[in-house]
Amino acid sequence: MDHRVKIITPESVQLSFETAGIGSRFIALLLDTLIQIGIVLIALFGMMAAGISFEGIFTSAFSWYTAVLIIVLFMTFVGYFFFFEMIFRGQTPGKKVMKIRVIKSNGQPLTFTGNILRNIFRLADMFPGFYGIGIIVMFISPQSKRIGDYVGGTIVVKEYTHKVPFNIGHTAKEAEQTVNMYPLSDEEYRLIKSFLERKDQLLPEKRMQLAYKLSNQFFDKFFIPQEERKDGEAFLAKLLRMNE
Repeated sequence: MDHRVKIITPESVQLSFETAGIGSRFIALLLDTLIQIGIVLIALFGMMAAGISFEGIFTSAFSWYTAVLIIVLFMTFVGYFFFFEMIFRGQTPGKKVMKIRVIKSNGQPLTFTGNILRNIFRLADMFPGFYGIGIIVMFISPQSKRIGDYVGGTIVVKEYTHKVPFNIGHTAKEAEQTVNMYPLSDEEYRLIKSFLERKDQLLPEKRMQLAYKLSNQFFDKFFIPQEERKDGEAFLAKLLRMNE
């Protein structure tokens, strides 16, 4: 079952996310596992085509054949998740299909350290067989976290879909005619409204600092690309208009 979780950021900004349930995460994992199996098969066939024989892998307690196979399996079944979640900002191909994403428990994007920890402890989640412990822990956790999520300080959330391109030039009338792709909770709406109402009373430096911190929280929440993060105040004003 999916749940909504509220997160207080270090800047005292409250964000609201809908966590991904066990069902969507399991389907994403199944898709990723099929891709991983395909990668392993391609690697094995490629090595055999290159003349590498694995005949001695089952007759010898340990051989370089065994070492090669262990490395291939480890890089595929652990490195796969680390690689894709790092370059796709918390998503693997399976997660992308299911429209879910890994983020930090404080609402920030997934970090390098958090990514390493959550995927190293994926091995613990796998015991005693195909994520047995991981599934049990997810059932117990109110946020559907597995062991790797607790160690890495991460959660998996639903991604807002069908985003429209961010364009500061939208007028209020156009915003009213546009489907709201950036929904806010009541607390988030009041927070933005409070800032915009008193921004002219703030010193320029303080105003700029608050606008930067506040807008970045929502840039991250709605996964706005870095190249489109140009005018924080304009983006906050747009959010307010779309949620009126």
